[in-house]
Amino acid sequence: MPKPIARKLTLERLRSLLNYDRETGVFTWVARESRGLAGAVAGNVMPPYGYIRVGVGGELFLAHRLAWFYVHGEWPSEIDHIDRNRANNAISNLRSVTTSQNRQNSGLSRRSTSGVSGVSWDKRRGKWKAHIGIGYKKFQVRYDTKAEAIAARKAAEAKYFGEFAPL
Repeated sequence: MPKPIARKLTLERLRSLLNYDRETGVFTWVARESRGLAGAVAGNVMPPYGYIRVGVGGELFLAHRLAWFYVHGEWPSEIDHIDRNRANNAISNLRSVTTSQNRQNSGLSRRSTSGVSGVSWDKRRGKWKAHIGIGYKKFQVRYDTKAEAIAARKAAEAKYFGEFAPL
């Protein structure tokens, strides 16, 4: 996703057009804007990513960025969905993060052979490998059992990622 640019949309204009429910994360129209009817849910799901986008004043906005702006009055550089559900824009599920922090809360790769992020089978050595990236350095250790590798990876996530460790 591209970094946000300076937006023309002001907080006052946003609040005059849309209501935001902090618990559900849903935007509804206050006044008719384009095709939006007063009281109707604003936005739609953006395939294939699953983010919700809302068109305001001829410009498309990601709903999680709009929510942050609506509540905090500033445009975020990057937002993390804590539960990884890109459609859950409740303010309690959003946090302003760095790119590195956002990547720490990423999901399982489609290429995973173990079903656990950061754990893979090393065919050449016949062992399970636990690996993790910290900043620009990568660390890896091999184990005889998958359970040992998973435990090592989870311990490293807790140590290095803290609150941004995957759920």
